[in-house]
Amino acid sequence: MTNAPATDAPEHDHDDDHDHDHDHDEVRDPEEQVRRLERLRVCLLAVDQAAVRRALKGLPAPVLDSVAKAVRVRTPVLRAGSPNVLRRLHDPLLLDTVASAVSSDCIDTIRERLGDEADDPSAEAVLETVDALTDTEYPLPMVRVTLAMVAAGGAEASEVCNDLLDTDERFATPDEAALESAPTLAVAPAPTARVADADKKAARKARKAEEAERKRLQAEKKAAAEAKRKAEQKAATLGSGRVGDEEDEEDVVSAVVSTAPYGTAAATAPSAAPAAAPAAPAAPSTPSAPVAAPPSARPVGVGAASRVPVARRRAALTGDDARDFDIDDAYVGSIVIAEIWFDNEDSGGMEAKRRPCVIVGVNDRQFLVRPGYSEGGRRARDWQSHEVGDWREAGLDGLTYIEAETRRIDKAQADLPPIGKLTILDWNALW
Repeated sequence: MTNAPATDAPEHDHDDDHDHDHDHDEVRDPEEQVRRLERLRVCLLAVDQAAVRRALKGLPAPVLDSVAKAVRVRTPVLRAGSPNVLRRLHDPLLLDTVASAVSSDCIDTIRERLGDEADDPSAEAVLETVDALTDTEYPLPMVRVTLAMVAAGGAEASEVCNDLLDTDERFATPDEAALESAPTLAVAPAPTARVADADKKAARKARKAEEAERKRLQAEKKAAAEAKRKAEQKAATLGSGRVGDEEDEEDVVSAVVSTAPYGTAAATAPSAAPAAAPAAPAAPSTPSAPVAAPPSARPVGVGAASRVPVARRRAALTGDDARDFDIDDAYVGSIVIAEIWFDNEDSGGMEAKRRPCVIVGVNDRQFLVRPGYSEGGRRARDWQSHEVGDWREAGLDGLTYIEAETRRIDKAQADLPPIGKLTILDWNALW
């Protein structure tokens, strides 16, 4: 039970030795073929839109471009938008291609169940197989579009499937107007969707906490640098012997800090300082001489944190993105310049611009990216966007904000090699 697009059959020379009287050798009536193709188009509109979107994403880029042109939308709009635009898809070859992609799993299962009869099945075998699959392994709209695809093609089983569609009330062609007024997508969200929403909220909360921690560490680092500068200024006024002693004290504190576990250095270092105090020389006898701050008064928490390696988080993808993309690829975390389509509020249409993007997933022909925007843009003001702290280290030429939403782009849209890579802190703040 396969599908072959119906075409005009070539003329045959009929002689006494070759008498072709099989039904499938006859040329199908053009009006009948138009009816079957129209039925296939309407049945395709009744299929769950998520399944149609997955099928469209899996089509080769040139084919997807052809479908987008046929329905008069841009390719990114077709890939990311509602499949309802397929109402305008009347090209027989493209319609068959899209329907084949949508029903590929279902037709494979039917063929497997038919076994040796798959190429030329009986009506009884098809009905028995379809009865076993409908609303158990596949929803009725998916089985119906599979039967309609075979009926519109030129395979041996086309007439069997056509008769089943015409006689079985379950598989009656839906009313297109009813589909438009009451889309079949109006279903209650699945438990997995609720789990995904909870995961997204948790991820946003984690990102906020990570961003707050990063800013806190930056502030402590700046304060530590300022304290060190002041201490060096004070030390410069003392004698060379006193400066040498202070350097010894600094070594003691550094040793304590470097061996302390992360998060405990600030508490451990002060307790270690009094132990080293007896070894320090007496203060200068001149009362007016400035005295350097003791090691116990110097901020050491930042030093401890900087010595502890921070693990790079794995990209937290969900749904189709988690299934379709590799998050362990060497390109993940890299910055590339790529052409990104977005809504233009001024013109009310789609516009493409070249922007820096963070790669968060890779497959054979696509990158999953999160685009970047310069300071001051509308996207940069989005509360979900992330400000890149170490933008110079990432190869960027200015302050950049990373969008929270992911986009799929063809690898050909990106300039390779990458211009840089996010630091661990900036990458972790995305998740």
